[in-house]
Amino acid sequence: MAGTWTEKDHNLKGIETLSEWVDGQTSNSKITMKHIKRVVGDIVGSTPEGATPDKYAGETVYHQTSFDKGPGEGCTVFYTNPDRDGTSGTIVGIGIHLGSDSYKLDYRRKGWEVDKSYTLEPPPPEKKDKKKKGKK
Repeated sequence: MAGTWTEKDHNLKGIETLSEWVDGQTSNSKITMKHIKRVVGDIVGSTPEGATPDKYAGETVYHQTSFDKGPGEGCTVFYTNPDRDGTSGTIVGIGIHLGSDSYKLDYRRKGWEVDKSYTLEPPPPEKKDKKKKGKK
């Protein structure tokens, strides 16, 4: 499965297989299978939430988090979802939530160029076109 899913994986077996893949990519003992399964269950077959300003292979990167006690434990998965409906996707990062917008990543897919200590940056403000006033 290599960190991807398709419509055929929208079942308990597919979620279990993807969860096991996620677990195999992490070495952090605070990332538990309980939270991995929650996150994977939330992203497979669902409309993506948690858009970031980052891109992977030209696609928006989303994130989903599950924890019980708060930041520092649980699981956060960063992923793409080209169809915007959960039909298919690719996991590009796995880690834990540290603060309001900061994460410690255990896994980063090749091509997603972010630091292991990752902070969500707000997207840059849109530039407004200034119409030049012409003389009549």
